[in-house]
Amino acid sequence: MRCGFAVDPSRLVLETSRQPRSPLAPSDPPLACLPPTTTQTTAPSSVSLAQVHKRSAGELPGSPRRTAQLNTVHGPRPRPAPTHLCPKMSWTTIILWIVVPWAFKQASAYFQKAPPGPKRVPRPYTRGDRISTGIFLLLALQQASLCLLYPGPNLLKDLNVPLEAPTYVLRNAFRRHMAARFPGWQEGADYAAALESQGLPPPAAQLTGQVQELERAHELLKPVSSRLQYLAVGHDAMVSCTWCVEPSDHRLYILPSIAASYVLALLALGAGTCVWRKARLRRHGILALGSMAIVDFYYLLLRSPPLTELAAAQSAFNDALLARRLAFVVLSVVAAFADEKDEPSEESLVHDISTRLQECWTRGQAFRLARAATLGNGNLRKKFMEFYKEQEAANDAIVNDVEYKVWMGRWAEGEGEGG
Repeated sequence: MRCGFAVDPSRLVLETSRQPRSPLAPSDPPLACLPPTTTQTTAPSSVSLAQVHKRSAGELPGSPRRTAQLNTVHGPRPRPAPTHLCPKMSWTTIILWIVVPWAFKQASAYFQKAPPGPKRVPRPYTRGDRISTGIFLLLALQQASLCLLYPGPNLLKDLNVPLEAPTYVLRNAFRRHMAARFPGWQEGADYAAALESQGLPPPAAQLTGQVQELERAHELLKPVSSRLQYLAVGHDAMVSCTWCVEPSDHRLYILPSIAASYVLALLALGAGTCVWRKARLRRHGILALGSMAIVDFYYLLLRSPPLTELAAAQSAFNDALLARRLAFVVLSVVAAFADEKDEPSEESLVHDISTRLQECWTRGQAFRLARAATLGNGNLRKKFMEFYKEQEAANDAIVNDVEYKVWMGRWAEGEGEGG
C-alpha cells in the first residue's frame, strides 16, 4: 500500500545506547511526514520498518492503543485550557468592570428626580454659611500659592546632571550654576568677602544664607548614596537637619512638617463644617484626609523609588509635596461649593417645630398675665366685659340669622347622609 507521505529514516533510527524508559514517560514525538512534492526516494531500512510496524501494532509508547491502555489504568492526562477561551485581564480592566457600573448607578440615583413631597420653605444663607465657604476658599488659595511660589528645591535637577555623574562633573555644573545665580561668587571663599574684594556692594543676609545652604548641599551630594537620600527625603532634611546621622533620622525629620499640613487641613475642616449645610462633609473629609495620610506615609517612608525616577533626578519628596498640596486644593474647593440643599432636613424641621411651640407657650403665658392685669383694673375690666359682650352679640346675630340656619340645616343633612 502506497502512502502520500514519506517517512524520514533519520527520525526512526533506533539507538541501542538509549536506556529503557517508563511507560508513564511522555510519548515520542510524532513522525515527521513531508509533503508529496518533497518525497525522498531513500528506502527506509529494515529496522525503521520494524519500528513503524511496532508503533502501528500498539507496542510502543505514543501509539493510539498504548495511549488507550494508559488512560484505562491511570486515567486520562489533563489537557491545558485553551488560551483563546481565557484571555488575560489586567488589573485596570478588572477595576473598570467593577467601578464603571457602580459609578453609573450612583450617578443615576443622584440625578433621579425625587417624588413630590410637602413643599418646604428654603433657608436663606446666613453669615455662618458664608464664613464656612470663606474658610475653605482661603485654604485652597493658600495651598495653590504654595504650589506655584514655593516648590520644593532640587539641586540635582537645577544642575542638570545625571544621578551617577562623577564628582568633577557635579563640581563643574555647580560652579556654572553659582556663577550665573550669584555674580561675584568664588569657590571656597565667603560670599560677602568675595564681593568686597571685587568692589561690589555687600549682599543681603538672605542671599548669604542661600549661598551657604547651596554650598553645604553640594558637599553632601558628592557621594552617590547621599544623592539617593537627597531625592528621597528632600532638600531641607539633608541640609537643615543638624542631628541626622542615619537615613531613618532624615525621615523622622520630615514627619513634623507633613503632620502640620494635615493638622491645618483638619482644623479648617472642623471650623468649616460647623454649619448644617456642610455638616455631612466632615465625615467624608476625615476619610479623605486619612487615606491621603496613609498613602503619604507609604510613599515617603516605606517605598523605594524606581530606577527610572532616580535616573531622571526626580525627587520623590517634591512629588509627594506637590500631590499633597494639589489634593488639599481640590478638597477645599469641593467643600466650599458642596452645600446641602436649601430644604431643611428632618432634624431642622423638628427643631423649628419645637421653637414654634415654645413661642406659642410663651405667648399664652403673656396673654394670661395680661388678662389678669386687665381684670385687676376697674376701667380695663369694664372695657374688657364690653368687648366680650359685643363679640357675644355679634355671634348671637349670626346664629339667629335665617340664612345661617338654612345653611346649617343643609350641612347637617349632608353630614347625616355621608355617615
